[in-house]
Amino acid sequence: MRRRTSLVTALAATALLAAGCGLTDDGPRPGAAAEVDGQTLELDKVDSAVEDYCGLLAGEEGAPSYAKAVVRSQLAWNWAQAVAVDELAPRYGVDVPSGVESAVVERSWGVSREDDEFESFEWLTWIGQRLDQPLAAIGTQAQIDAGQTPTAEGAQAAGYEVVDAWLEEHGVELNPVFGERDAKEGAFLGDDLSVAVSGVAKQGDQLGKPVASEAEATERLSALPASEVCGAPVEAPAQPVG
Repeated sequence: MRRRTSLVTALAATALLAAGCGLTDDGPRPGAAAEVDGQTLELDKVDSAVEDYCGLLAGEEGAPSYAKAVVRSQLAWNWAQAVAVDELAPRYGVDVPSGVESAVVERSWGVSREDDEFESFEWLTWIGQRLDQPLAAIGTQAQIDAGQTPTAEGAQAAGYEVVDAWLEEHGVELNPVFGERDAKEGAFLGDDLSVAVSGVAKQGDQLGKPVASEAEATERLSALPASEVCGAPVEAPAQPVG
């Protein structure tokens, strides 16, 4: 399976670890998905990316399926984390890509600049480039600064700790449309669908604590309208006989 599917899985399964206050009528203007450190993410941008990304998953054999609302919320948070990586990188002596090369987007996602979906996958590539090596490099340096022996396994987790602490300090704001977040569990309250329905998707589960079992997620996903499922439609589990 192409790297594009594994990247999607990793982004969608990322744990949401830092608490944030909601956007209010007195806060950011309507249409904002999230705000952090003076930067605004448009809700339309998130929604366009979700539609394009879910369409890609639906066409990938063996790719996971999610509740679309889960993907929507987590991509907004992943954007905030990527912004934090950009801000933190100089402090930790870490380089981040200055831009996104079209060839990288085309190779990773199988789209060309002429495709309508290109902008969405360019944005997802930008996020992925920051939540990959740069995040791990920040975590490695954080381990060293704490007098710990850096490990590859611990670098990513340490990086997220640094990033999420920065976001909490600088006041990340999420639109209430994403629901209320439980910082302890790293998930949105009422979200029983954060476990992807696919064996492939379990590769990303190490980043977050599942809220429901795969069987429970399958049952709930199968009850959703097709328009609310990200990926291929999910069939209801067979009922036991007798």
